[in-house]
Amino acid sequence: MTVLVSTSSEEKKLTQACGFIEEILSKITPPIISSNIFITTENEFKNYINPSYHNLNSLEKILNEGYGISIENIQYEKLNNGIKSKLVIINLTMCEKLEINHEELIGIILHELGHFFNKYPELPLPSVINENLEYDPIGYDKVQSKNKINKEIYADSFAKIHGYGDELLKSMEKYYKSEFCKNKPLFDERMRNLKISGGVY
Repeated sequence: MTVLVSTSSEEKKLTQACGFIEEILSKITPPIISSNIFITTENEFKNYINPSYHNLNSLEKILNEGYGISIENIQYEKLNNGIKSKLVIINLTMCEKLEINHEELIGIILHELGHFFNKYPELPLPSVINENLEYDPIGYDKVQSKNKINKEIYADSFAKIHGYGDELLKSMEKYYKSEFCKNKPLFDERMRNLKISGGVY
């Protein structure tokens, strides 16, 4: 796992967290190979993403409203010599505002890695046209919502299974109480699941 930041304080913070995570990943059977995983911050991620990336504006908006985001199979010559890689972007400004500690940061990063290594098998989206050839988005919206919630719950479980569920929960509680939380029903569901024993894997 490689940390890509130019500020020494940010590098130290992320490198310390990633050191603990590397140890966790090495104990998984089979061990997760982390050589193609890169970690950067909200201030530097644009250095490693193609400016023509189709979801850049949406990605930036999501990132600015939360702790982080993960992108799989990203390919750009300025990242890993153009080899397809996994990129985790952590919003350290948000983490500092909400006083996220070292253990909570590990939980947040493990959640983002969970989007790579503990994926929810998404349900196929139904057509928005019903059998009477009428526009009917209700079924589509329900499945899309279920997919979105379960993707987050499965990613949360990755942190929980590897010993950082409580820390991730604490980080969520801080976020939930803040002015930045935009989707409280989603966090209600995620926090409820983190409080249940076990996890989904």
